[in-house]
Amino acid sequence: MDMRAFRQKEFGGKVASDLLLSGAGSSMYILYYSLFSDRLNEASPAMILSGFAIVLIGLIFLLSELGRPRNFWRMAKNWRRSWMARGVIFNSLYLL
Repeated sequence: MDMRAFRQKEFGGKVASDLLLSGAGSSMYILYYSLFSDRLNEASPAMILSGFAIVLIGLIFLLSELGRPRNFWRMAKNWRRSWMARGVIFNSLYLL
């Protein structure tokens, strides 16, 4: 069996940035609530806001990977087959 390694061409730096920023931002949010859940009133909301901002920047990177970002709603209809569509949907739901 001849197996050759090919360079991956599907995801570029924008998608990799989205994955990194989405993971970092949501981790900040989860860590904030797990560490400060008993004293939420005294803790600063800056960590929550920065987590949301980081996820939003990642979502912008993901939308800029599309050919026409204005038509992202058409891409979202293809959620059963497209991991990019799922990423946009779940990141948007997270930000709500």
